[in-house]
Amino acid sequence: MQYHPDRNRKPEARARFLEVLEAYEYLTGERKPPSKGHAKNGKSEEESFEEIMRDLARKRAKEKYRERVREFRRQQAEEQSREFTRAIYILVSIIVMIGSFYVGSRLYNYLLITADPVETTATVFAIEPRRLHFRFEHEGTVYRQDAYASKTGTEMKAATGMPLFVGDKFVVRYNAGEPQYYTLFYDRVGPNTLQRYLNLVSFKLIDLYHTKWAALPYETKKHIAYCMAREIYQEYNIEGLSHVYYAETFFLENISHNSFSWFFFKNRPAFRRLEVRCTKDFLSAEDFP
Repeated sequence: MQYHPDRNRKPEARARFLEVLEAYEYLTGERKPPSKGHAKNGKSEEESFEEIMRDLARKRAKEKYRERVREFRRQQAEEQSREFTRAIYILVSIIVMIGSFYVGSRLYNYLLITADPVETTATVFAIEPRRLHFRFEHEGTVYRQDAYASKTGTEMKAATGMPLFVGDKFVVRYNAGEPQYYTLFYDRVGPNTLQRYLNLVSFKLIDLYHTKWAALPYETKKHIAYCMAREIYQEYNIEGLSHVYYAETFFLENISHNSFSWFFFKNRPAFRRLEVRCTKDFLSAEDFP
């Protein structure tokens, strides 16, 4: 750069710079050396120099433009990254706030209930989409409350997974002084509700084992199925009954209890043992084909 006109004002510097630039362009392939017999273009040294300088200025302008474009894209990418990070922080903050409110309200409800707890039986008197309504009595006053109910197909389900029916009974624990603070225990059901669960699961087992039990009398199937339903309840509580009841349900309809969970459930060693116990209780070897 010592011969560049911007740095060296000597008359011979321009000619020297021109020679160096032409040599560089020949070496890099930007300019082809003239072939034999090639005529001169008739341009003076001054005109050639000006043309080279214009080309150089255009290259510099293009490079500066490309640099500005790259810088703009880099800034745009950084801004998008900052906006995305900011959105993630906002979303996480909202989730944390909702979670904190939910946990806080549950904890507050729990502390109030345990301060002066009373247990009784609550009866479901109405079922709506995603809601169940129940009532219980305390010191002669009937309290009506509601709770969330999940859904599978057209059925509303209790937290344990079994379908809800009007008349179902569950244990409810509440604060004696403020009964509006309560907790329903869906795994502690009334005798009639439990009997309904066992019957539903018995019929489902007959359907699930229709091929395996095809040669057996229907009454024998009922005995085996009811025995298995009772054993499942004793071994796994109501959660186990739910695995059987929704054994043919697609997993997207019911994440907790579906055909996949039933496959793994029925292959548990404890389940296989109870199946054998019920088979031995009601069948003899000649009953099988």
